[in-house]
Amino acid sequence: MARGNDVQLGGITDLNLLADIKPGFVDALEVVTYVDRLRKVLKTLNALRLGSRESSSPASPYTDIVARWRIVHSFRWTIVDGTHGAPDRLLLSVNFDGGWEPYMRVIWDQLGSTLDLMLCHTEGYTLSRECSFETYARWVRAHEVSADFLFIESGRSVSDAEYLAKLEAAQRGRANELEFNRLRAPASGETQPLPTGEKERFAMAARGLLPLAGLFT
Repeated sequence: MARGNDVQLGGITDLNLLADIKPGFVDALEVVTYVDRLRKVLKTLNALRLGSRESSSPASPYTDIVARWRIVHSFRWTIVDGTHGAPDRLLLSVNFDGGWEPYMRVIWDQLGSTLDLMLCHTEGYTLSRECSFETYARWVRAHEVSADFLFIESGRSVSDAEYLAKLEAAQRGRANELEFNRLRAPASGETQPLPTGEKERFAMAARGLLPLAGLFT
């Protein structure tokens, strides 16, 4: 597979993908264009994310489908409106740890169905479950737009940041030396075990209801 012009800094890779959104209407019961449906999907996901991260309640005990792989620093979806007859386009910008191909293998194998929700609105895209990794990666390469300048504040990996946050919390809680030594960064894909106590289970279920408010705003 041909290599693209990957933009990296301090072990962090920057990827930008720009693809044409399908014209016309979705083949569905509701009369809606591809771009309008995509806007609704992105607004709903953003509302869910805001409800999960910016609530005054304690941090959510649920494992984020992207965060659990401890590789992605940030990503954003943007709909670029077409002008003068040009098609509307979808822009994906993401920063992640490590090289391009290892990241893409995680995306295709573990997160493909999540990205399908957005990318199925674009021209020439094949659902991740319906194509090989080579075909999937080839489509991404064909739609990449390399950054000309990249600024990243720190070279800390996602796992580094998670470990340091745990270390700070332990220090604030005055943990002993043994507890410090037991601190570690979870492996990629590792999740926390579900609570076993009745009160903890109820609290987790109640906490999960808060982000759902985003569906009705």
